[in-house]
Amino acid sequence: MPYKDQDAQRQYHREYYLSRKTEFFWRFVKNKYGLTQDGFMEILEDQKYSCALCEKPFKEISKTQMHIDHCHETGKIRGLLCMKCNVGLGMLGDNEEGLLKALSYVRGDYP
Repeated sequence: MPYKDQDAQRQYHREYYLSRKTEFFWRFVKNKYGLTQDGFMEILEDQKYSCALCEKPFKEISKTQMHIDHCHETGKIRGLLCMKCNVGLGMLGDNEEGLLKALSYVRGDYP
C-alpha cells in the first residue's frame, strides 16, 4: 500500500539508504562491475591506495573519490582512478589513439 504522505516516504527511504550506505556501495560495485569487496580491496592495495595514473592518494573509499576504470568493449577492469584522471581519459576517447594524439600535441609534434 503506498504512503499517503510522500514526504514521509521520501524521508524513510533517505534514512534507510544513509543507514546502509556502505552496503549499497558494495552492491553497486558487484552489480555493475562484477567485482567483490575483496577483489576491490586487492586492486586498491596493489595500487598503494592511490590513483593508477597520477598516483594521488585516495582520501576515502567512495563513488565520488575513486572510479573503477574499465574497458567499455570487454568490461575488463583496468584499475582505480581519481575523478580527474577518469574524466581526462574519457575526454581523450578512452583509447590509445586519443592518448597518442594528446602525447604528440604535448610534445609539439602537430601541424
